[in-house]
Amino acid sequence: MDVTKVLMRNYLPYAKGVIIDRAIPSIDGMKPANRKILYTMFKMGLINGDKTKSTNIVGQTMRIHPHGDTTIYDTLVRMATGNESLNVPYIESKGNFGKVYSRDLAYAASRYTEAKLAPVCKEIFDGIDEDAVEFVNNYDDTMQEPTLLPVKFPTILVNASNGIAVGMGSSIPSFGLNNVCESVIGIIDGKIKNADDLVTVIGIPQFTTGGRVHITQNEMAKILNDGHGSVTMTGTAVTYPNSIVITEIPYKTTAEAIISAIEEHVKSGELKEIANISDEIDLHGFKLVLTLKRGAVVSNVLRKLYIYTPFRSTISFNVRVIINNECKTMGVLELLNTWIEFRKDCIQRVYEYRLKKASDKEYFLSSWEKIKLDIRGVARIIADKNETDAKAALMASYSLDEKQAEYLLDMKIREFTNDKLQKHLKELSDLRGNIAEYRRIIASDAAKYAIIKEDQQRIIDKYGMSNKTKLAAVLDLEKEKEAIKPESTDNDPVCVIITKSGYVKRVVASYMGSYKLPDNEEELKRFYTRNNDNLLVFTYDGTVYKVLVNSIDASRGKLTDTLAGLIGVSPKEIMFADMAGDYSKHFNLVYPNGRGVMVNYSKAAGKRSKYKSLFENCVPGTAFWTFEDKFFIVTRKRKAAYCDCSLLLSRTRTAFKVARISSGDYIIGIQPLKDVPNPKLIDLNKYSKEYTVLIKGDDLWEGASKAYYAAICEESKSKLEKLQAEIAEAEGKDNKQA
Repeated sequence: MDVTKVLMRNYLPYAKGVIIDRAIPSIDGMKPANRKILYTMFKMGLINGDKTKSTNIVGQTMRIHPHGDTTIYDTLVRMATGNESLNVPYIESKGNFGKVYSRDLAYAASRYTEAKLAPVCKEIFDGIDEDAVEFVNNYDDTMQEPTLLPVKFPTILVNASNGIAVGMGSSIPSFGLNNVCESVIGIIDGKIKNADDLVTVIGIPQFTTGGRVHITQNEMAKILNDGHGSVTMTGTAVTYPNSIVITEIPYKTTAEAIISAIEEHVKSGELKEIANISDEIDLHGFKLVLTLKRGAVVSNVLRKLYIYTPFRSTISFNVRVIINNECKTMGVLELLNTWIEFRKDCIQRVYEYRLKKASDKEYFLSSWEKIKLDIRGVARIIADKNETDAKAALMASYSLDEKQAEYLLDMKIREFTNDKLQKHLKELSDLRGNIAEYRRIIASDAAKYAIIKEDQQRIIDKYGMSNKTKLAAVLDLEKEKEAIKPESTDNDPVCVIITKSGYVKRVVASYMGSYKLPDNEEELKRFYTRNNDNLLVFTYDGTVYKVLVNSIDASRGKLTDTLAGLIGVSPKEIMFADMAGDYSKHFNLVYPNGRGVMVNYSKAAGKRSKYKSLFENCVPGTAFWTFEDKFFIVTRKRKAAYCDCSLLLSRTRTAFKVARISSGDYIIGIQPLKDVPNPKLIDLNKYSKEYTVLIKGDDLWEGASKAYYAAICEESKSKLEKLQAEIAEAEGKDNKQA
């Protein structure tokens, strides 16, 4: 047996068949299996009708794709909305179609699911019945199928496509629909001439699973120009003091792959900080919760996820496309230009088809123009003669050819009324206008480009969507590994700085004296503590969160951690933060009604990271607190009351009453006794009557005066009125009721 002949006669045709007819997508963004399924659904009327059983679609598709029901259904599933594989799904689905981000969440059998074409398929099939593309016979010559679909936008770049053929493969990541359509417009307008221009419009790859792409603009431009390369992707996670919640993962990986990798490295010791993994994927979306062991540094665990698991993955670019029955490798810019030429050819074919159809119709309608001045004579000829003589007479009298005469003879008698004649003449006039437009478009590339641009803008307006995948800085694994090294031990002294913008930074002892905040930041609080201490964050709903100091960012770079972000709440919900120390401290909280409570840190001394109901829910601006046990409360009417909570320290009861607040008055602040300018001049008994009394001449603040108190009252009043207005609006009540 001659090996060369075997390769040429057997292997080479097989290889070509796999490349051309199976694995590599064509310029319309479809592989043969995708195209055959969608075309079958189009012929079944599923672009406007109701959904039908998937098994029905699979059976019909086998008429043009006899490769088994399993392979057809697998392909159908990936194109469906339920599977979430494509940025712009072609199929609307009902039932369980699995998820692209889950290996074990299998799709249901075809007999249990239903499907129809998505509305966007009107842009996929428009013109297919007007000779927009070539048709060929199916495998047994019983029907015809399209070689391509006349897609109106570059589906090849909007939906990801991957395939492995004999000796080669194709991997074309997807981009945002808006970005791709805008890129087509930019190329036609001449604003995009090279890859550097293209990258500013098309941006980075976009995937349904979200995540982040780590690449520079120059690197992305090179990939777009060459058509091959790779980008690094990572998932998205929200960090808390004792957990990491993964909400997005890189495309092509799965939740199970990440979980398996984590479990493997937990056993080997690289991820020993993780105590538990919880798969919480449900109807609301993707969610993996990693519970960390006490004392784990969250930032270190996150870095290890990048290093040891598919939470960091690589997406390959290898742009290979079937063009005119040949497999070609090209850059993304060249691919877009090729698609524009393909779309221009589709428009040319459609308008040539419309011109021929309109010209044929115009040929017959022009008969009415020739007889319009003698409609009665035509009627007499038809009425007085037999068919043969009538046809000859019409041809001779009105310069009609044989087909035009037969056309008139086939008309019903009512068509020869005057109103019908005018209708035919109006139709002829409109038709000639259309013919002129068709000829203009056929002869002009500029007209075709204008149609392509109009289609892109309309598709953006109708089907446009926001991008999920975000751009991130280049990920240097070596630096990430170095950053994992412990910066300090648990006993090391550190400084925790909280800024007015809500950022928090841990400054280690080695450069405590040289650290400076960015110019646009201002220090709010500074705590000198140790790494094994906890920062207590109190919120207005009565909850306290514990943040391990060692888990706060201590890098020398920009500010990254926010107090609200570390505990997962809105900044407006935070009351204040303080170091736990030995949990012996407390603060006194006074509510708007003049009652109060002593909140002891010891209530949060356990192992949990969150403690609820330490005090009643309160509203910002109406409740006040102090670390002092002897203090005055001051109201907007320049009244005050004195409170001494020191006696509560020896009792188990923590609730207390400062004073009764009179109607129409409210508290504007707290003044500790130690801060009163001349406390010996103040009669404490006067203010200790469990109701507020006029301050009059007493100086509770330095330089106190009527004007000073009036300014405080006015400021507090405006804040309260604003708050009351917000409450009234929210509850549908007027300000008085609120």
